Amino acid sequence: MSGRYAETTARIVYPGEVSLNLGALAEPLVDRLRQKGYEFDVVGQAAGHELLFVSRSLIVTLSRPEEHSDTVCVSSETPRDAEDPSAATKMRFRACAAVVRHFVASQAASKIVWSHAGREYVTETGGERIAPCGGALQDKQADNRDNAPDLPDEQSVPLKLAIYTMNTSLMLVSLPVGAGMLTYNLLKGGSINATGRVMALTGLAIGASNIPSMPEMAFLGSLL
Repeated sequence: MSGRYAETTARIVYPGEVSLNLGALAEPLVDRLRQKGYEFDVVGQAAGHELLFVSRSLIVTLSRPEEHSDTVCVSSETPRDAEDPSAATKMRFRACAAVVRHFVASQAASKIVWSHAGREYVTETGGERIAPCGGALQDKQADNRDNAPDLPDEQSVPLKLAIYTMNTSLMLVSLPVGAGMLTYNLLKGGSINATGRVMALTGLAIGASNIPSMPEMAFLGSLL
C-alpha cells in the first residue's frame, strides 16, 4: 500500500524483551483513538502478529518484529490522494502519537524512532511530549523554562535593590538618561539582568567621573 498511502511510523524501543497480547490491546486502543476523534470500520489481527485499525481515511497498524523482541512498531497511513493533504498528514501523525503515548504511559521506553514526512527523529527516554513536526523543540524549550527554579528571594531582592539604586544614582548624574531608564524599568518590566548591564555601561560612559562615592557603586556591582 506504500504507493497509494503516505505513512508515519514509530519504533518504540524498550530496555528488554516485550510481549504483545494483541487481542487484549484492541479495545483500550480503540477507546483511546476514539477519544482523539478517530473511528474505524474494521479492527482485527492480521498474520498473527499485527493489529489493524482500518477506516477509509486512516489505517493504524501495531506490531512487534520477530527479529526485534525489544521493539513495538506503530504505523499510521493516509491516502495520498486525500482532499486535504495537510490535514491528512496531521491526522496521520496524531493517530500514531496517540498509540505511542498509550505504551509509554504504562512502561518507559529507551527511545522512540520516528519516520514522518520524509524525515527521521529520535525521542529519548522521558520525551513523552512527542511532536517531531515543527513545534517539538519549542515545546521542550518552553518546558525547560517553565520548570526552571524561581530565583530565591534572598538573591532577587538585593538584585532589584541594586538596579533601582543604580537607576537613581544615574538619574542624579544625568537626569534625562537616568529618568528615562528608570521609567522604562518601572513601567515596561524589562529584564533585571539586561537592565543591570545597560545601566553599568551607561554609568561608565556618562557618569563615572561625576559619582561622588565610587566604593558604594563597587559594592552594588558586587551584588550583581
